[in-house]
Amino acid sequence: MAALHWRGAAVASPAVDATTWIEQFARALGTEAPSEEDKSTLLSLASVAANASERLAAPICCWLVARAGADPEDALAAARDLAARVPGTS
Repeated sequence: MAALHWRGAAVASPAVDATTWIEQFARALGTEAPSEEDKSTLLSLASVAANASERLAAPICCWLVARAGADPEDALAAARDLAARVPGTS
């Protein structure tokens, strides 16, 4: 594994890029990897959740979308609506 340098400190680079890891993980779960559009939507959802609350909310909200079988675009709209109504987040 190659090392990157950040502020003078060596930081290990990832063993595999995100796209490859996601594709391999999807296969391990017996499902398809998300489309580029779905990845973009999920990243936007994670951003809304993290900025409206705490970073912890980002992955948990994405899990909730999957658990509910919700459409990512619908979930993003719901998250944006909720964030607009939460005091101090808009």
